[in-house]
Amino acid sequence: MTSPLRQEHAQLTRRRVMDAAYTLLLDGGYAGTTVTAVARRAGVAVPTVYKAFGSKPALVKQVYDRVLAGDDDAVPIGERVTARRLLAERDPRRAITLYAVLVTDLATRTGPLLAVLLGAQSTDAHLDEFVATIERERREGNERFAAHLASTGGLAVAEDRAVDLLWLFTAPDVHHRLVTQRRWHRDAFAAWLTETLHTQLLGAGADPGGQGAARASSTLA
Repeated sequence: MTSPLRQEHAQLTRRRVMDAAYTLLLDGGYAGTTVTAVARRAGVAVPTVYKAFGSKPALVKQVYDRVLAGDDDAVPIGERVTARRLLAERDPRRAITLYAVLVTDLATRTGPLLAVLLGAQSTDAHLDEFVATIERERREGNERFAAHLASTGGLAVAEDRAVDLLWLFTAPDVHHRLVTQRRWHRDAFAAWLTETLHTQLLGAGADPGGQGAARASSTLA
């Protein structure tokens, strides 16, 4: 049986390795982030990295999951308080506002890392699997939210169309183009996404001035 002290040591080692991998990915790109370089920066042996994560692609996926969540808690995004709160909201306009703010928060955290990984996709076949995995996970989240909106009776489009629209407007590339390339403020992006989803999914008018997104942002913070 593993002692609590050894478990704590193992967790600290994993954090150091993921911290090292994240820094190297942002500084040197995917190709430059070798397991050897990660081990050196984390102050551990190379076999320790392989024992903890199995492979470089597996390490990168866990680094991404950690950045997406914003902490080391193993609770999936869909089971966290913020997600449960928006899935309990029966007002579809309010639910969409909460959803848009959540999407913005997730995109803000993962944006720099995703830019590195998606930019290197053509150089390593392992990244094709990574991209396919995160797209599948994102689509599943879109499906859960579309099903929730359908259950409120507020959807103005078919549920499968709602999934496609959510999948389109919440794509990382949309956030990257508007926020990173065009330098939109995150609140402006959240307000735009709220207004767009209200219109496209509910057939409703825009949220005046993005006030709903601003209020939701303070609620979810």
